[in-house]
Amino acid sequence: MVLPVHLHDGLPERLMAVGLLIDDQEAANVACFMFGLALADISTDDVRDACLEACNVLGGCLVMSQGEAHTVEIGLPQELPLAKFTELQRHARVSVTFSSVSDAGQRIVITVFDAIDQRILES
Repeated sequence: MVLPVHLHDGLPERLMAVGLLIDDQEAANVACFMFGLALADISTDDVRDACLEACNVLGGCLVMSQGEAHTVEIGLPQELPLAKFTELQRHARVSVTFSSVSDAGQRIVITVFDAIDQRILES
């Protein structure tokens, strides 16, 4: 999942993106928690919706405007195939990665990209 963030005020081509990588089991757990349903009762759409919302919330928490000097426009979260996610990462000038770790291993990875080519998210 990726949350596009457009920077304005003289930077029309500048794009940041906040990416959320989450494995299938953890995504199902997020959906169960978010919708208050048992694992057997959630659908693929429930899991997708929960992941999009998690990307939106977590990404929005990481994006801050520096006063009136910069205006940001946070787009809608979108599902991005792994190949496009990798392409986005490869074309980023800067990327910062945050990950949570539990006893079972890595759970959620959030990456903030300073993307060069926003067409990766538009096609």
